Amino acid sequence: GLLGQVFFPEEIYFVTVKNDEIPIITEKISPQSGKLWHLDKVALDMLQNSGFLTAIQLFNKQDRTELEELVLRCISIYSKGITFHGLQEKLIFYLVSLETLLLKNQDESIQRNVGLRLAHMIETEASKKSKLLL
Repeated sequence: GLLGQVFFPEEIYFVTVKNDEIPIITEKISPQSGKLWHLDKVALDMLQNSGFLTAIQLFNKQDRTELEELVLRCISIYSKGITFHGLQEKLIFYLVSLETLLLKNQDESIQRNVGLRLAHMIETEASKKSKLLL
């Protein structure tokens, strides 16, 4: 079941230097040492409410629809942005993942159509939607 404990192996790094040469860094995973991750009801509820478990189910699904493949592609693009330190770099990946999800195809006009769809997602009142597009 999902509740209980899961063992995560630790990563071990070795640095070796021979005859004053450049250090060599080797990375290995040790199945003997690691940490126990405790998954209780509170943590499981948090994962469920955040959509994390839904994403895992989608990732593990064998026969995905075109939309499901697109969503996974967007998650991949978005996650690459997390690795950057600068806000501008992060923003580029976040916006590209959003555009990828909202555009019908590669020939569609990004500026007009993505703006229109975002306005519909963000605002509920028609007058406010039209102001967002100006």
